Amino acid sequence: LRSKTTRKGMQETTEDLLTFIDRQARQAQIPAGMFTIAKNQDQTTGSWKESSYTVTLRPLSKEAPVSRDALVDLLRLVETGRRSVKAKNLQITYAGQNLSSATLTFAQYAPK
Repeated sequence: LRSKTTRKGMQETTEDLLTFIDRQARQAQIPAGMFTIAKNQDQTTGSWKESSYTVTLRPLSKEAPVSRDALVDLLRLVETGRRSVKAKNLQITYAGQNLSSATLTFAQYAPK
C-alpha cells in the first residue's frame, strides 16, 4: 500500500537554481527577453537554508504578451522538476486574457 501512495524518487540535478529556472522558462515557451531572474539573500531557519530567486515577467510589447498557459507551465515545470523548490510568492497582473506582468519567487530548501 505504501508504494502506491508515495511518489517515486526523483533524481534532482546539481545545477544552480538560476540555471534551472532559466531552462524551465525556455521550456515553457517564455522568450528570454520577457523575464529577468534575480537572486535574493539566503535565509537560515533552524537547520534549513533557503535560497530564493525572484522571476519578473513583462511582455516585450502589447503584440507579444505572456500567456497564462506559459506562466502555469513555468510553475509546473519548476515545482515538478525539483521537489526541493517551491513557488513562495506570486504577484500577477492581468490585462484581459494575458498577463501585463508577473513576479514569482521560487525558494529552494536544503539542510545547512
